[in-house]
Amino acid sequence: MNIDYRIRSVDGYTKNIGELVSMLEHTRAVTLQEISNLSVEQLDSMLSGGNFIGALLKHIAAIEKAYQLISFQERDFTKEELEIWKDALYLGE
Repeated sequence: MNIDYRIRSVDGYTKNIGELVSMLEHTRAVTLQEISNLSVEQLDSMLSGGNFIGALLKHIAAIEKAYQLISFQERDFTKEELEIWKDALYLGE
């Protein structure tokens, strides 16, 4: 996969929002490229800082879910949703 590292405004958005979308797309592409060949064992291996790669990826997904709820539904997690996502949100703390 060849990644374009230039940040350019994405068509269909205002300039600034388009640049943010470009940054998010870039981050996703780099993350997917970096983990695409990792085994389950590697994803479950502990990093020197104390977190598993898989746990950090789930944390990213949980934070994205929180931002989606706040931005698009103008609400926080329900009790049921928080039960599903809390370990990933707080990384077990």
